[in-house]
Amino acid sequence: CVVASLWVYRYRESNIVKASQPMFLQVLCFGAFISSFSIFTLSFDENNGGGNMLDKDQLSVMCASFPWLVCLGFLVIYCALFSKLWRINKVLQFSRRKVTIKHVIGPFVALVLSAIIVLTVWTAAFPLKWEREEIDLDTGESYGRCQNEHSLIFYIALVLIVVFSFGMTGAMAWITKDVDEKYAETQWIFYTIFVQIQVLLVAIPIMIVLEYASADAKYIVKVMIIAILPMSTIGLIIGPKVVTSLKKEDKEKAKSRGKKSNVHVSGIAASTQIMSKAGSSRFDSSYVADRKGSMESGCVAERQASIEHA
Repeated sequence: CVVASLWVYRYRESNIVKASQPMFLQVLCFGAFISSFSIFTLSFDENNGGGNMLDKDQLSVMCASFPWLVCLGFLVIYCALFSKLWRINKVLQFSRRKVTIKHVIGPFVALVLSAIIVLTVWTAAFPLKWEREEIDLDTGESYGRCQNEHSLIFYIALVLIVVFSFGMTGAMAWITKDVDEKYAETQWIFYTIFVQIQVLLVAIPIMIVLEYASADAKYIVKVMIIAILPMSTIGLIIGPKVVTSLKKEDKEKAKSRGKKSNVHVSGIAASTQIMSKAGSSRFDSSYVADRKGSMESGCVAERQASIEHA
């Protein structure tokens, strides 16, 4: 997440990043960082505090912070993608001469505020607390986890909010599927949604089976889910831009090396003059048609360019 954010900042003036709206790319990286940071809150118990014993209150704070990090992180990711695509759609619909971020930030703010309200009520009234249960009286084996008997309703409310943002992003990606990939990564967004649905369909049943079977196995599955979902988004949305940028740099370097090498092939200059004379008449006759087509496409191009300079 940090590396992707630094790359976006480093190449923020390039045409590839400008067309992709670097502000929303940075927000996407921030959301991925928040959700990934939630792994930290899962990685401790009473005897795993970096050499220091953690008490029940400290572990309960980590329990309560986990849904905040996970939920808000994924909401920021998908709301950033939705707002980015919605802005492009508004530009191409000619609804405004200039579409700024404030014109498309409404759904983003509404969903995040809704999640914050649910999380605040949950944390204030029925917070998750660290509880350790003894599951084998003979061996003394115990199982520690975050739990609260009233947490299910809040989990459902947060899942519905996240799924709604998920659906909004998918719908907007479908609406803008014909937009140039330079401005809207609809193909890569569909790949991201497909990959993440596959991960959840496989991982959730495994977590249910491992509920009391193995704490270590359940922890590994949780970490894999939390790591794969944001990383897949970063890799599939920003990764292709990095590859395209590297290819462009290689072409420019190869072109500059070609200019520096002063190689002359006999006969080329003469043949070029002959071809230019022969092609001049064709250029005169096709100039009017080309000029007319460029005026028709220029309006849409101007709209798309406004995104880069907004």
